[in-house]
Amino acid sequence: MQSVEEIKRSHPEEIENCNSIRDCKNYMEQWLSSLQNFDASIS
Repeated sequence: MQSVEEIKRSHPEEIENCNSIRDCKNYMEQWLSSLQNFDASIS
């Protein structure tokens, strides 16, 4: 599992308003589900 700092570095524009671990966790869960939806749509 990446640290919050690593995640912020890799997605700075989307997570600049991510001020708490909970917010980051929620964001990453949404991001992962959108990736899975994208994978399903192109396969």
